[in-house]
Amino acid sequence: MDPAWDMARYVVSLLTLATVVPGLSFWVPGHALVGCWRRLGLGASYAILGAYTLGLGFVILFFREILLAVEFGTQPWLFAPTLACFAAAGLVE
Repeated sequence: MDPAWDMARYVVSLLTLATVVPGLSFWVPGHALVGCWRRLGLGASYAILGAYTLGLGFVILFFREILLAVEFGTQPWLFAPTLACFAAAGLVE
């Protein structure tokens, strides 16, 4: 496989791992503990949740070699279904 594909796949997977996981982990306690956050105030709430989210992102970046150790490769036959799903999502949007 082309080294450019390998690098692109690695960068996309790293960005996805470093943003989606902390983003979802920000959302869950943010909504589950809404009463607590309202009592603390906006600044304190974002400071606590932001520090937690950034910390989790840095931990993920630190362990990225372990988390991304398995190389599944690019499957060209999956390009068509992927594009179909993106097109359908664009139409729904």
